[in-house]
Amino acid sequence: MSDDKKTHFFFLYGLALLIVVTFLVTAGMTLFGLTKVDSVLAGTLMGYLSAKCEQVVSFYFGSSAGSQRKDELLHQSTPIGAIKSDDSKTTSVDCGE
Repeated sequence: MSDDKKTHFFFLYGLALLIVVTFLVTAGMTLFGLTKVDSVLAGTLMGYLSAKCEQVVSFYFGSSAGSQRKDELLHQSTPIGAIKSDDSKTTSVDCGE
């Protein structure tokens, strides 16, 4: 893995972890009364942070993770119809269509 990819990898995971931890700490502090905030502000803050936390979870465990896996598999696959024969010429494959 190149240094650029490592930096990108750690940045994404660090940012995701920061968002989730901030949501959990803020929710805990608000629910247990450890902070004194106006109820409207607390509701707005909790709504915003929960939406961002949901986006992080959806990215890592939802459709984006599946899409990245699909892209990786497609990149490694051989297209139908591009299978080479022994004489190194591309031959067409009948798919029964």
